[in-house]
Amino acid sequence: MANPNNERVVVAEKDIEEKRISFEERSSADSDEVHDYDTHPALRREIWGWYAYSWAVDGWSAASSSVFMPLVISTMAYTGGRNTADPTKPCNLVQPCVVKLGTSDVTPSSYTLYVTAIAVLIQAIIYIQLGAIADHSGAISIILWMALISDPSAYWGAGLLFVMGNVFYGSSYVFYASYIPKLARNTPHVQEETDPIAKAKKLTLQTTNLSLNAYAAGYSGATVQMGLSIGILYALNSTFKGMLVGLAIGGVWWGVFNTIPHYFVKPRRGPPLPQGENYLTYPWKRLGRTLRRVSYLSQLFQYLLMWLFLSDGIFTILKVSVLFAQTVVHASSLTILTGSLLTMAVGGPSVMLWKWVERRFNVKPKSMLMFLCLMSCFIPAYVLIGFSPNVVGGLKHPVEYYPLCFWFGFVVPAALAYARSTFAEIIPIGRENEMYSLFLITQGGGGWIGPLVTGIISDKTGNMRYCDIFVLVCIVVPVIWLYFIDIDKAKEQALTAAKYEAKELGLNHTTDDSSS
Repeated sequence: MANPNNERVVVAEKDIEEKRISFEERSSADSDEVHDYDTHPALRREIWGWYAYSWAVDGWSAASSSVFMPLVISTMAYTGGRNTADPTKPCNLVQPCVVKLGTSDVTPSSYTLYVTAIAVLIQAIIYIQLGAIADHSGAISIILWMALISDPSAYWGAGLLFVMGNVFYGSSYVFYASYIPKLARNTPHVQEETDPIAKAKKLTLQTTNLSLNAYAAGYSGATVQMGLSIGILYALNSTFKGMLVGLAIGGVWWGVFNTIPHYFVKPRRGPPLPQGENYLTYPWKRLGRTLRRVSYLSQLFQYLLMWLFLSDGIFTILKVSVLFAQTVVHASSLTILTGSLLTMAVGGPSVMLWKWVERRFNVKPKSMLMFLCLMSCFIPAYVLIGFSPNVVGGLKHPVEYYPLCFWFGFVVPAALAYARSTFAEIIPIGRENEMYSLFLITQGGGGWIGPLVTGIISDKTGNMRYCDIFVLVCIVVPVIWLYFIDIDKAKEQALTAAKYEAKELGLNHTTDDSSS
């Protein structure tokens, strides 16, 4: 039976007992033969270098992709659109307005949501290929910021750059996130622990710790980046040019600070590529084999399906809120950007606060995730009360945008961190890149399904407030589902899958190559 006292992939000579017992009880079983790919200790220098990547890149997700790009695309779509009442006149904020998306006419705000859906759908295809190749995110980020400083001459050009940016960001994120279980297992105080039960608990704590600290570092970097961008915007009197410059700062920020992890983070190798395989076709074959064995990892795949819908609701909150504030409440660009700055400024400290709550009250990461996601429901619920004309509030005035931004920063970053760390614990060792590719595919599903559905709702109803009904359902239902997912059983299944994987590859000794 597998023993967490050993590192990396554990191959048992005897079958794992069919009798279902807890993860901690199984951890105390007799030691078996160990097949390890990489046992280099994860020293403080490497871990801080890994945090630096979050500092560099999270500003793209939190600021550039979620705030600046939707504002830029929506503004350009209004500029390039036509008035439906009089097609010879340009758009205005009073009369209905449409723009072209292929051969269809859509509203400018819906155009932004549709472009988001296209961007993330393309990501999903690329993630599969990235599950078995090396990380070249440094070159990707440089290409990204060079593209972003260009001033697109039409709204379709801005949409194209938005697609490119999201693809590059998601591509590098696969490898960045796959380091979480690798670093956690090889942290010295985890490696040196001899008691199996204590080691399992330390591994859980360290996995969560890495994810939370990375989000804190990322939101801290995003706060500084957004502060610089807003300063430029203010200096240029909140002009459209100011938004473009602010957007370019995000790309430059990523490109510059991305050099730090490449100096300090070690390559963490995985299992070798099977003989006769190549990097072009092997990821698809491996994915097919994985999907045929869903029963072996039933709890993990339940978690992935749950995350498809939960991430859908969480990530759509911000995109819909930004466009709602701009097109319905008519908040200024400076108001929206300042609200986003508030979100980021609150995000870092709030992550550390929730980390303290988890440690102080000994709450499991899964429970923290459920609680934080339910707290995020306050935002769509608050917007929905705006249907009543007799109720004060409901996001009817620009000033209401600020407390909603505060609440988003207070709960969502920590929820994302716990979702990522919980998943890290149930991944079969040696398959981190592949599994985080699937994790981001499901997260990407939320990234395109949500904008697509809310875009359709906005087009058909003419009222973006209805979109929050969909968002609310996409959070509450998956949280109920998450309650029934057995994380301990998922860990057991991950150990079993690692055993069979090692046998298939014929690994009888420690291997260290560049296949992952």
